[in-house]
Parts: sequence; C-alpha cells; structure tokens
Amino acid sequence: MKKIFLFILDGCAVAPFKTANTPFMKRLAVEGKSTLECEAIFPTATFSGHSSILTGTYPDRHGMVGNQFYDRKMKLVKNFDDYNPNDHIQALTIFELLLFPTCAICEPVPKGASTIIKKQIFDSLPIDQQNQHIFKELEKLLTLNIKLYVVNFQGVDGFGETKGPSSPEYSACLGEVDGFIEAIAKQVQSEFVMLITADHGMSQLYTESSIEANIDLEMELKKAGFEVKCLASHRMSHLYTESPTKDLESFLKTRPYIDKVFNQKELERIHLKHERSGDLVVSARKGFEFGEKRLKGSHGGATKDEMLVPFIIYDSEHESTKGIALSKMNLVDICPTLLDLLNIKPKVKFQGKSLYKSK
Repeated sequence: MKKIFLFILDGCAVAPFKTANTPFMKRLAVEGKSTLECEAIFPTATFSGHSSILTGTYPDRHGMVGNQFYDRKMKLVKNFDDYNPNDHIQALTIFELLLFPTCAICEPVPKGASTIIKKQIFDSLPIDQQNQHIFKELEKLLTLNIKLYVVNFQGVDGFGETKGPSSPEYSACLGEVDGFIEAIAKQVQSEFVMLITADHGMSQLYTESSIEANIDLEMELKKAGFEVKCLASHRMSHLYTESPTKDLESFLKTRPYIDKVFNQKELERIHLKHERSGDLVVSARKGFEFGEKRLKGSHGGATKDEMLVPFIIYDSEHESTKGIALSKMNLVDICPTLLDLLNIKPKVKFQGKSLYKSK
C-alpha cells in the first residue's frame, strides 16, 4: 500500500527556504512538481491556514477566521489555543472524507483523523526539540495500516518567531526537517507520495536597529474616541463595534502602522466575510504587530513574505504527479488534489480546485 504524507512546515517563508541547506526537499522539487508561489490564505494565521489546507475551503466557509474571534452571541472571546478547534470548524476535513485509516501528528485541526498525536504534547517542549519529537512519533506509526499522514513541523514557526526568518537558527531548523523527511522516505522505501507545504509564510520584525513597535490597537482606538473590541492574530486584527462608521475606517487608513483595511465588501472579496470576522479587519504594515510579544518574526498579515509559501508534490513511482499544473495555486487546492490523487469523488463543493488537469 502506497503511503501518502502531507508535511506542513509551519511558518515556512519562501526566501529562507530557497537558501536553506535542504538537499532532499530540493531533489523532490526537481524530480516532482514544485512552486515557490503557492498562495496562502488571509489571515496568514495558524488555524486559518491549516483549516484551509484540510478542507479545501476559505475562512468564509470553514469559519476559522484567525487564531481567535469574538463570539457575539455568547459575548465571549474564543482563542483556539484554549477552545477546541474541532468544535468550531464548519467544513468537513479530509480526515472526515476518507474511509481508510489516517493520522494527524501535531496538527492544530485534526478533526476526523483515526490516529491523533495532539499538538499540545509538543507545545510544552523547547522549540529545538519539537520537530525531533514529531519525527519520532511519526516513525512509530510507519508500520501501521495508515494511508494518509498529516504531519505539522511546528518548530519551524517557533524558530521563525523567536529568532527571525532570516536567522541561521531558522535556516538550520529547515535543514533538520529536511533530514527527517529524507529518513522517512528511506524507511518507506519506494512506496510513497509526499506533499510539502506551509500554512503561511513569515515576516521579519525586530532587528538590532529596528524602530518597529507592538501596537495595542484597542487602546489606540479608544484614545481616538472609538469603542471597538480588537482581537489580534499576530499581524492582523478583527474589529467588533456596535456602530461601525466610515469615520472609523477612514481613521484606520491614516495610521502609520496599518497596511490594509478590509470592510465588509473587501472581506467578501477575500473570502473572509463571516459572522466571526467582525465589522472590519486590518493588517499591520511591515515591522508592526498587534500583540504583546516582542517577536523577531511574525505572520497574520498580507505581505508577500507571509502570503507566499513553497509547495512540492513527489511520487516515488513518478505516476501520480503526471497531469498536475501548479500555476496560480492556493492552499485551498491541496485537499481536492489529494482526493483526486486517491480517485475519490466526495459530494462536497470545494472552493479550491484540483491541480490535476485531466481528472
């Protein structure tokens, strides 16, 4: 039985991926199909990205509009680090669409997987040990009757946030993951398909000479006379107000730390219009973040560094990659592509498209 692996390099930015010492992934990219221009979804936050990969839908459908949102009915802030994302995702995951055994390791949204190694197990580890432990858990499961493995190497994101995506530590982390993926390929020998991507990219924040700042957006707006609840997912924020006005939108556009302001019309255009998204959504200008942590790298925003990620698909027998076209691909295309690869036609309407031309 051919095993299929979907490896998610959490927070893998394109520029450092290009220069990192990753000979195995680079070989897969050459011998299979690959692009460095796979478009992530906005907001470029963990739960939004993973949910889009696994459901083939955007946040306006699956409802995971960021890492947190304000539940207006319950009058409650729901952060997915504290509230189970499986209880809140509103679209079927690929795990739920498949009838054979599947596995999710360190996957933030593992709903429906037959075997789940919870993300929380790895959250408690130092970031320099997380990917190694994820790899070891995967090794243990290779002999089981599992066909699809979804593996999230979250240590990449950890090094990006704490050291910065341009740091040698981040590059070394990508090299370490490359070694783990090669080791898996050797263990399963010639019977595998591998898909490698990221849930979002990464933007460089603080450096030695930086003047960037963390912005308390809710406080800034309160000082200006606006009563608004602001819930951030790193470099983006949802804004909830009882009386949204043009004045608020206009004021936000004048702020030096704001990159983009999305009103209801714009949210519809980018597939983010949902009751959880609030009245307005803003993304931060490069170098700024809506949060308390002084990170060296971050995401959530709409810059090119955050919105573009690598994608590789490789078949050890070079069969299933025939007919694949990667031009203008998006993370929402991965789920329908995987189902096509498996020759499964579920009665589900995806927002993404299969990358197979002929299927």
